[in-house]
Amino acid sequence: MSFFINFGNLLKEIDGSIESEIMPKISIDNRECLEILEMDKGKSKKKRMKSFMDEKSISALRKLKSNLKNGLDNASSNISETLDNKFEQIEIMTKEKIEKLEILKSKDDVEKTQETQAGIAQQICVSNMMLEKLKTL
Repeated sequence: MSFFINFGNLLKEIDGSIESEIMPKISIDNRECLEILEMDKGKSKKKRMKSFMDEKSISALRKLKSNLKNGLDNASSNISETLDNKFEQIEIMTKEKIEKLEILKSKDDVEKTQETQAGIAQQICVSNMMLEKLKTL
């Protein structure tokens, strides 16, 4: 479940990130922007403003890309860890069932053996269903 929590945090971080990166730079408090705004009208001013906006947009996109990569790397790591834990649990359960079967092989009580085998078969079936469910995540 930690994947979904982290994914939610990633979405919150992404939401508005480009605007929050660009908007403070398009301000009279930004020296470069102020210099451009103070220029006389014309092609030079227009060209410089376009260049300024392109530069700030590219910078914001690079930061967003970096944040996305880091967030997705973290999510991937969390998913791998969760799956590893689940597979380990299933492996332990399977080993326990095999041990029980080995014990049953040595017993002569047929009814008890069949009852235990049915229980183990059911648990193995549940384990297999869990594995298939995990594979779809």
